[in-house]
Amino acid sequence: MRADDLLEGPRGRRTCLELALAWGDVAGGTDELACAVFAMAQQLDVGAGSSRVVFTIAAGGGSFERANPEPTPTPGDVVSAWAALPIGSVDAAVLHAAVVTSVDRARYWQEPDGEDVLLAVPLVRPQIARVAAEIASAPAARWWDAPAARDEQWRVDFGYGADGAAAAPERRRPARAVLTRWQERTLAREAKAGRDAAAGEWSGPWWSIPPTGLTRTTRSIGARGPAGLAWVEDRLGWRRATVSRVPVREELRVYEVDGVEAWSELCRRYPLEVTASRRRTWALATGSASRWVIPDWARVSRDYDAVHLTVLGYMRAATRAIPLAEGIATVIAGWSPDETWWLTDVVADPSSLERWAAVGDGEWVPAQV
Repeated sequence: MRADDLLEGPRGRRTCLELALAWGDVAGGTDELACAVFAMAQQLDVGAGSSRVVFTIAAGGGSFERANPEPTPTPGDVVSAWAALPIGSVDAAVLHAAVVTSVDRARYWQEPDGEDVLLAVPLVRPQIARVAAEIASAPAARWWDAPAARDEQWRVDFGYGADGAAAAPERRRPARAVLTRWQERTLAREAKAGRDAAAGEWSGPWWSIPPTGLTRTTRSIGARGPAGLAWVEDRLGWRRATVSRVPVREELRVYEVDGVEAWSELCRRYPLEVTASRRRTWALATGSASRWVIPDWARVSRDYDAVHLTVLGYMRAATRAIPLAEGIATVIAGWSPDETWWLTDVVADPSSLERWAAVGDGEWVPAQV
């Protein structure tokens, strides 16, 4: 992994920022970087003044009032504060938390938040690069460019059973049936979206993942359990989950996505146009008014049994428009770091089932049974 890899995409840059902010917390003081980033992001956010508003405690306390305008911040203020920040440690805990926040801030159904916009400003790049260099050399990130860990794949099932305990893994339909049905429904949805767009209706899906009826897995990251517990896009506040090991046969073919090139190749070889259904959401998320393509997962399954997105691939390529040809692009949307989607039937080992509970933002521990 090279430091520059982490500067390519919004999620890599955001991970670097969150790590730097954590260093500021450890350093104590007024944390000038956090203040500068907050002020600048507030100004750049598309929701500034409406969905993103700053309030202060009113004189005398007991109530809040809208804050008076501060002097207009600049990216230079962020650069100055960031440059003055001492380099901190990159241990597994602080890096894990930075990834949790970066994944949590991925948005495909609206414009990027102010922090993501700020991190795309060229003036800020050298400061992001300082942090990226530390991550690239950190033992805790050494596996980020590794292929799927075939001997360490875990399925995560979120939710509650009727008695309030974590739900057992649900039964799955045959993968071939799931993929065939998905292909049919995607084509039908695309046709309907084209008619709805002509009538002025705009809502539609925003993801590019395989059908959710398939099994998805991630590796275990030590005491924190499978990566799929905490590193989840668009997470819904789950507090309990079950995890089960999924044995992987050696002969199964896994396509590795380690960046834009591998994802682009997948889309070129197995294209499925989804312009009508994704036009509005992905234009907002990426600023690109392209025709949009995703992989046709039913066709991919003829040649591969699974697709794995490395952590580094996620950092480099998620939440951005990936050009395929003139006026045609794609987006990695709805995926999570180190996630493997199985396009064939795989079965979790029931004897490996464990119950886990959330104890904080992005932290999970084995549940007390």
